[in-house]
Amino acid sequence: MNDQIANIRQLFADISTMYSSDDTDMARLRGAQVTSVTRVTLPMMLANIGSGCCLLIAYAPNIPLGQWIWLAALTCLCLISCKGWYRIRKNPVVYASSKSAHRATIYSSSLAALWACMILIWFPDASRGQQMAFATIVTGMISAGSFVLSPLPYASICYTLIYSFAAVGALWLTGHLASLGVALLVCIYSPMVLVGSLSAWRKSTDLIAANARSERQEQALAVLLQDFEHNAGDALWETDIVGKLNHVSNRLTDVLGLKQNEDNQHSFQALLAERCPDDAERLQILSAEGQPFRDMRLTMTTPKGVAYLVMAGKSLYSATGIFLGWRGVLTDVTEKVRSEQKLRDLAHTDSLTALSNRFHLRQALNKAIEQNGPIALLCIDLDRFKAVNDNYGHSVGDSILRVIAQRLRSCVDQQALIARMGGDEFAILLWSQAAVKKVDELAHNVVDTLCEPIMISERQFRVGASVGYTVSSGSHPSLDDLLIQADIAMYAAKESGRGRWVAYSPQLGEVSRRRLSIENGLRSAIDNNEISLHWQPKVDLQTWQVVGVEALMRWHHPELGHIGPIEFIPIAEQCGMIDKLGRWALSEACREPPRVSRRLFGLSQAATLEA
Repeated sequence: MNDQIANIRQLFADISTMYSSDDTDMARLRGAQVTSVTRVTLPMMLANIGSGCCLLIAYAPNIPLGQWIWLAALTCLCLISCKGWYRIRKNPVVYASSKSAHRATIYSSSLAALWACMILIWFPDASRGQQMAFATIVTGMISAGSFVLSPLPYASICYTLIYSFAAVGALWLTGHLASLGVALLVCIYSPMVLVGSLSAWRKSTDLIAANARSERQEQALAVLLQDFEHNAGDALWETDIVGKLNHVSNRLTDVLGLKQNEDNQHSFQALLAERCPDDAERLQILSAEGQPFRDMRLTMTTPKGVAYLVMAGKSLYSATGIFLGWRGVLTDVTEKVRSEQKLRDLAHTDSLTALSNRFHLRQALNKAIEQNGPIALLCIDLDRFKAVNDNYGHSVGDSILRVIAQRLRSCVDQQALIARMGGDEFAILLWSQAAVKKVDELAHNVVDTLCEPIMISERQFRVGASVGYTVSSGSHPSLDDLLIQADIAMYAAKESGRGRWVAYSPQLGEVSRRRLSIENGLRSAIDNNEISLHWQPKVDLQTWQVVGVEALMRWHHPELGHIGPIEFIPIAEQCGMIDKLGRWALSEACREPPRVSRRLFGLSQAATLEA
């Protein structure tokens, strides 16, 4: 509630700022809002005049003189309002003063007041048909006017309130009980219209502000780009009608590696085709008159390696329209392309092991799924890596991870993708049919290979790994499903003793989902009174007398039914709920009802505690 009140206060504070501030940004905002309203002024005024005529037709043929006077006043006010539309049509407003925004409020209030006179004077005594015409037109004018005026909230509020008060007053004057019910509906409808209008203003204001920020950023970027073009070493080129260069700059000579007088012996197209043989066909555009082009990428072979060029050009014509040749810019973007390639590699590669990273694995997995072929995904977790990392330091741990990466590469062929998922987790993606068929053999090989000792700084380490894998045979699985299935199988391998591999099966998925349901249920089981204490007697085998009792915890889950402690206690220990359960058990045992306390009087009571 407090947040809503704060939002309302902020809304009206922003509206007040728009109407009062002389800041340039506010003036520009007002200009955009005033322009948006003024652009629809003409159709809105025509709609007002048309609606007025419709009301008078409802009174035909005995139209009162006062209504003719009212229609004339309405027409004059609409024509005055259209002056702003005519002025904006020729000269759009960029900046608007606060006076212009308030002027719009005066116009809209005057228009609403004029309609209010019509409603209050003639509606109460009108016939049912005439009242129906009034109701239809007034309802439409309230909603349409409020929406059209929403860029100027004060104008929208005044317009809607004047209309609404007039409508309620006219309904009250009729004295009919049904009219009072309609008046109540108007009282409910009008605030809803205002809320929608203010919401539209907020959205339009945010959009205008965002566009203004974007425009400023574009202007700043344009200045930076212009400065870059002036200082960059782009090579300008120009050819004659036969395709030979008119002038060879030093920069063009450096970019293309031209020899002395080579430009005189060959056309510009031939020079480029010789150096960029793979792009010779695209360079045919330079052999004749053609359309302008840009961003033509060329790959040039040089003694120093591969260079990348970008060329743009346009045809030259004389004053009489005769084709004279081409003119354009040739840019060496080799460093940029290499940097992009390096960034691309960094985005897809784990910096420590040089394997693919999680992002690249997801991309490759998505591509394999789209191809609808067989897929096998192995999830690998190192068993004792954390202990080594904690005891011998991160440098030793990093060295072990690099060795692990090398060993994983030795286990697979080229039809596989190895990725480091983070920490001590790795994954292998297989997509060839032959490799997928041998996934079990690969998992076995990975476990055996990673169990071999690793020598780091004359120390021997044994890490080992647990592997879980899942296989899809084109059944349209989702990416997340495959990752989850491989993870479930991997955790099953760890729980079964580590240093093992496990294939995913639906049963494993059920076990995992049940475990998750139990873990989630434990967090609310005590508050929901789902857990109870049962007392198990302890009998002296010599006297066969009950000498004590032991408190046993029982849980009845609303969906899973009775769950034994042998199942939920280990889960509680792992998810950190065991302390809360223990405290509850001791507290509950101490406040057993008198009926139970009397039966336990004199007996020793015991409870099992987890250290």
